[in-house]
Order: sequence, then C-alpha cells, then structure tokens
Amino acid sequence: MAAAAPAPEWVLVDDTEPAQVFEVRHEYEQLEEMMKKWEVPNRHKPFAKNVVCLLGTTSSGKSALVNHFFKTGVKKVAVFQLDTHFTIIETVPEAEFRRIVGQQHYQPRAMDDATLDAPVEDHFSDSRRNVVYAVLDTASTIARHEQFENFSSVFRKHELINAVLINERYLRGSEQDKRRMRNTIFIDSPGFTAESDLVKLKGNLEVLQYLYTLADLTLFCIPSDSINLVSSQVAMLELSILYAVHGENHFTKALDALLSAPENNGGGGLFSFGISDLFNVISRKLRSVSDEQPTAYDGSVYWDKVKFVLTKIDRCNSACKCGQVRPEAQYFELGTMLGKNLRFLKAPVFDQCFAVALPEQQLQLYRQQEQERRGDRGRDRAGDRGGDNGGKGEEEEMYRRTADGEYVPHRLVTGDLSRLIEAVGALNFYDSFVVRLDAAIQLMCEELRAKIKGSWSYAALLARSHMQLVNTIHANSCRRSRARPSQ
Repeated sequence: MAAAAPAPEWVLVDDTEPAQVFEVRHEYEQLEEMMKKWEVPNRHKPFAKNVVCLLGTTSSGKSALVNHFFKTGVKKVAVFQLDTHFTIIETVPEAEFRRIVGQQHYQPRAMDDATLDAPVEDHFSDSRRNVVYAVLDTASTIARHEQFENFSSVFRKHELINAVLINERYLRGSEQDKRRMRNTIFIDSPGFTAESDLVKLKGNLEVLQYLYTLADLTLFCIPSDSINLVSSQVAMLELSILYAVHGENHFTKALDALLSAPENNGGGGLFSFGISDLFNVISRKLRSVSDEQPTAYDGSVYWDKVKFVLTKIDRCNSACKCGQVRPEAQYFELGTMLGKNLRFLKAPVFDQCFAVALPEQQLQLYRQQEQERRGDRGRDRAGDRGGDNGGKGEEEEMYRRTADGEYVPHRLVTGDLSRLIEAVGALNFYDSFVVRLDAAIQLMCEELRAKIKGSWSYAALLARSHMQLVNTIHANSCRRSRARPSQ
C-alpha cells in the first residue's frame, strides 16, 4: 500500500464562497507562519470536513451507526469490545483511493447491496478491502491528519489510532446522502471507563477533551437497556468538557497539583483516586475562579456540541399502531441519571437527546432468531407457521415474506434515527471550511497576542508590527463571523 498523503487542504462546502475562502485561507497562512517565527505550536488547524466524534460504552452501537451512516459495512459489530483504538472513517475520491492502495492492488468490480451492507467479520480476509475501503495504520493516519500530532507520541507508542477510507465509487443513496458522506469524518472511539489511577485518568481526559475540541459534533451513545450503568462515563464526559473549556489555566493546574501532592506520591506510587474526589477538587477550583470573575448564566450551552443517543431502543419499546416509538421511560431514566451524576454543568435539554434503532441490527437479529427456530424445530418454515389459530402462527403476525422467500419484520423500528442523521447533515448549513478556519484564526490570535506581549521585543517596540497584523486579522475574522447568517 502506498504511503498516505496528507488530507486535502480544504473542501468547499458552499459553492457561493470562493472569494471568501481565499481571503480567510490567506490570513490563516499568515498566522501559521507567524506562529512558527514565535515558536508557538499550532493546535488549531481544522479538518477539511465536518467532524463527528462517537463516544460511549462497549457495545453501545457506535460501529453499527458508522456502517449505517455510510451505507457500507466497514466496521466490525459485536456485543463485546473489539476496538482498542480510535478509528477515523471518511470517504475519498476513487482516484485518490487507487493511489493509496496501489494500482496493482486496486481491482474495482460490481457489488450488490447485500455485499456492501454486510458487516465486517475480518478486515484481513474481507474481499471488499482495497476495493470498497482501505485501512491505514497509525503512522499513515497521523501523516494524513496532522491534527493528531499533539498526541502522536502516545498514539504511535500504543498504536491507538487508525483510519478507514471509503471509496466514493461505491457510495449509495441520494445526491444529498452522498454529499453528506463526502463532507463528514467520523471518529469512532473505543469504549472508555473512569480510571481510578490518577495518571491514567489524566491521560484519558486529555484525549477526550482534545476530541471534543476537534469535533463539530459529539455523539454520546448509551444502550437503552443499561442507562444506569454509564454514570461513570457521563462523569468523564463532563470532566472532558470542563477540561476543554477551562484548559491549562485551571483544570490542568488542579490535576498537576494532585499529582505532585506528597500524600499522592507516598509509598513510591499514586494512590487510587475516585472520580468523585477529582470532581470535588476541580469544582472547588472552578467555583473559586467564578467567584472572582462575574459570569453570565450559560444554561446548557456546554452541551451544544453534544447529543445523547439512546441506542437499541427497539429492544425496550415496541412500536405503537401509528408506527412511532414512545421511549418516555428511557428518556425519564436518562434524565434522572444525568441529574444525579452531573456535578457542575446544567443538564442538557430534550432536543439534545435521541432514541434510535438501526434497521440493519434488527434484520440481523431476526435472521439469527429464525435460524435458531429452524434448527430447534427441524422442519419446514412454512409448515412451522401453520399450526392452530386459523392457520396463522404467532411468528407470521410479526413477519412478512419477501420476494426472495425470506421472512423479515413487518415494521422496522428506527425512532429518531432520521432526525439524528439530519443533525449530522445540518453541520453543512453555513458551516463551511471558512467557518472552521475563522474559529481557528481567533484562537491563534489570542495565543499570539499573549506570546508577543510577554516578549522583550514587544517592550522594546520591535514586535509592534506583528501585534498590529494579528489585531487586524482578528478584527477581520470577527467581522466575518458577525456577518454570517445564524444557524
């Protein structure tokens, strides 16, 4: 496989903005060059596409959601943990895909829907690999996406990240569906837990807060039949958001103070530290800062980039006669759990919660059950559905027979699935690469201002021209942000 080239510098989402793209990209490049001169690391380079980060527990349906979104089975799906690394999933044009896998290995061929839909059982033996999708290792993934350079040493040491590139030749659906796929990157995370070891906990929080910062949208997946088992993960998510918002000024200093405390390092190692204890320390630190500086009420604004997704809702609810799912009990349980476990942030509002079920998982489950029934009874399926009850068995009321003679459910439960997909697609509304660049520009300006003001050359009036350019670029960026239509 050929070495993966860096991802495209930018993707034009809105065709009406070419002049503005040039202007913003030019100012971004000016700041990037200035940051190199002042030896300030640039941690704000945005992705060329909308980024959706998937968080959640093991077997919460993250990989199945990826397969459904791209309408192609590219991730393994199982009831136990398979992934121990982060996976970036995105589409690439066929010409780029051919170059990545190598001309000698790329042999495109026609594939039916059933072949494309089938979940991955083994990447190494999958006949679709290097035709429909390609898998990049850690080194190639970091080379393609330099945004992960901040954690490259950790990722490389433990091989914690890889990428799946989907050949756009095999994309299916409407033009709107294909456009949504081409403009979206998914970052699928392994199931995470709240560590009791303070060093490991700090490492997990650093990675999670960085993903939250990178992503335009974070989906926190929770199995509908085990909502109360994810309380520690909710606490981790809350800490990650606080970490991302408050950064090194408060959050990191509090963690470092804990790590350096004599009682934590006695006996040659760190003691086990409960996440509730960490919450108490961080909360005291943040509240002391809030008392010093008057702040406005922010409500649930912290959750604007987060959606809570109750998965596998079909296993907890049966559809009513109108065909809709009514998961009131699960929403109530979710609200109770969040209210009990959120220690610092306000609870999210109802519109930030979804209850979904994937049709692919339901069909797979029904087919497995059908195979088990046939094996147990050992007789023909048609005769099996005769019986009493007027020649109509209980299964026949639940299933219908397709043209291929296969029995499938009469009604597939999907819940809020279409609304969730639309929420991902809505990232494209007035949210082109220009918007992400402007957000990066404003953060870069703040860091450059602090660096320049703290230098001796600024006091000696030698760096005033750099400061003037930074202020000009920042003012231009803010002007563009104010002029954009609100979403």
